[in-house]
Order: sequence, then C-alpha cells, then structure tokens
Amino acid sequence: MKDELPDNQPTAETRNATPLPRHPSLIPVARLVAPPPPFHMAASPLAAAMLKPCPRPWGLWTTLGWSLLGLLLELIVTLVLILIAGVVAGLTGSAAMNSAESLKAFTMSGLFVSVSSVVMLPVGFAYLVLITHLRGWRPAEYLALNRSTARQTVFWLAVMAAYMVISDTVTILLGRDVVPPFMVDVCKTAGFMPLLVLAVVLVAPLFEEVVFRGFMYRGIAASRLGPAGAISIATILWSLLHVQYDSYGIAYILVCGVLLGLARYGTGSVVPPILMHMLNNAGATAQALVKLADSA
Repeated sequence: MKDELPDNQPTAETRNATPLPRHPSLIPVARLVAPPPPFHMAASPLAAAMLKPCPRPWGLWTTLGWSLLGLLLELIVTLVLILIAGVVAGLTGSAAMNSAESLKAFTMSGLFVSVSSVVMLPVGFAYLVLITHLRGWRPAEYLALNRSTARQTVFWLAVMAAYMVISDTVTILLGRDVVPPFMVDVCKTAGFMPLLVLAVVLVAPLFEEVVFRGFMYRGIAASRLGPAGAISIATILWSLLHVQYDSYGIAYILVCGVLLGLARYGTGSVVPPILMHMLNNAGATAQALVKLADSA
C-alpha cells in the first residue's frame, strides 16, 4: 500500500517550488522596528564592524580647543615662513624686511599670502586627519567631504551668485568701491599671478570650508547648540580672520558665512560651501584684476 504523507509535511513539488515574495506591507511591524542583533551575533568581523555605531563627534569645548590649537599651528607656520624669508633677504642684501613697516608690508603682500596658503594646506589637512582619527572617525566622513546632488549644488551656487550681484549693486548705490583696497594691493604684489589665483580661488576656500563648515560645524552641531549655533559660531570666527577688511567688508563676509553654513546644513555636505566660496573669491579676484588693468 502506498505510503501517504501527513497534510502538514511538504511534498517534493512544494519543497522545490520558489515561494512568492511577500509584499512589503505584509512584513510584520516588529521586523521593521526591531533593533539590530547584538554585536556578538554578527556573522563575521566585517558585519560586526558595520554594526558598530559611529562615535560621537568632539564636544563643543573640545572642538573649539582643537580649532584654537590649529590656529596656533598656522601661526607657527607663518612665523617659520617669515624667518625663512628674512634669511633669504639677508643673504641677497634685500631691504624688504629691514623695518617693522616693511615686514608688515611683506606679510600682507600677494606673494606671501599665496605661499603661506599653499604651504598651510597639507599641514592643516594632516592636522585634521589626525584629530578626526583620534575620535575614531574617517576624516572624509567627519569633515562632510561627501557628494551632494547636482540640483542642490546648482541651487546654492545660484544663491551665492545672486548675493554677489545684490551686494555689488548695493555697494555701488552707496557710492563705495566694489573692489576692496586689500584685493588690489594683493594683486599688485602677487609676484607670480598664477600662484595667487591658485591660492585665493582654490586653496583658501578649500581649506577654510573644511575647517569651519567641516570640522568645526560637526562638533558644534552635535552639541546642545545644534546647527544654528554651529552656523553662528563658525561664521563669527571665520569673519574674525578677515581683519584686513573694513567694517563694511566684514558685514559682507558675515552674510556670506551664514549662506555657507546654511548650504552645509541643507545639503549635509561641505562640497557646496567650498564651491560657493570659490565662486565668491573668483569673482573678487577677477574684479581686482580688471581694476588693476584699468589703472595701469
């Protein structure tokens, strides 16, 4: 007599058949909201690493402390460059650094600004990589060096372009010069113009945004101050670095810093602020070169 399987036992046909996929709406809610399994239940070390939560960013005061230490590092690099320039001037018999006034003029020259910016870039990035690694983060992730969408990038570039046009229009209506005297002096003393363009248009925006809207924003935004506090503090500190401008120029920079911070917040990336900063500096440099050519 042929053996019969119980009703609850699968046959060969049903065992080999491919089950139909369930609709996502039929997945039990408990599976959607259930926490991940404990780390010791991971199938492999790679899976365990993927499940490991990312450590918290540096706190508010630690972030400010690291930033202050970075400023001290930049000051040391600047002093070393001045010392080297002084030795070279002494060996060549140049009178460019014989007095306090000549020394100030040299440090504000386009050539020194260019060289110091280019030299500080690798030093500063090495410093940022170190302090982000100390916190257990990947530097690119901590500094928000991730891609943004093309639509977001174009939008924020358009915002910056509109702000530049509006600002120049208001400046002209107020009877003020669109080009700050500092930019004209920098172009006059550039020494090697391609190096100045590289430093002002590419190097300075990249480094400053990674510091202020990358590292500094990350730590302050994760504190009780939140993104609004991060935008405000980063903007104020960034503006204080531009002491070479008058109060009107500082006001322009403050508004510019707020826009850069909003772009960082809105996109979750520091790339749009970098491109916006580059656009602004490129416009200012072009205006300064045109004015310098007209006055020649």
